[in-house]
Amino acid sequence: MAKERWFVGFVNTDVPWWLRMWTRKGFRHVIMMRYEPKYNIWHFVEWSSKRLFVELLNGEEATAVWWRIENEGSMLSFETQGITGNIRPRLPLYCVSWAKQLLGLRLPTVITPYQLSCELKRLGADVIFEQQ
Repeated sequence: MAKERWFVGFVNTDVPWWLRMWTRKGFRHVIMMRYEPKYNIWHFVEWSSKRLFVELLNGEEATAVWWRIENEGSMLSFETQGITGNIRPRLPLYCVSWAKQLLGLRLPTVITPYQLSCELKRLGADVIFEQQ
């Protein structure tokens, strides 16, 4: 698989009380986007409400998502290393497991959005913007 550049956003969201114990403010959820220049569209991917949500966004719609992340969270840019073989996500399926799947990363000890952010930075992700 060819390398792809993904934009990985970390935001707050309403989560069950027990999940708040495991996550940090500003890192409660992961949103991913990728630009497709051939068609001038953005791929938007989010694991939400126990389902995978995928949508194609035009420039105006993508700008609204970027604005939300810039004002509420953090954004990293990460180039996939190329997926080799069949990577099966481990249960449970949630936003971090799907993000790791799309990025082609085998990181069994990374379970929270904050851990994913730290690991992506360690692997060379570019910081687009961070929370202050």
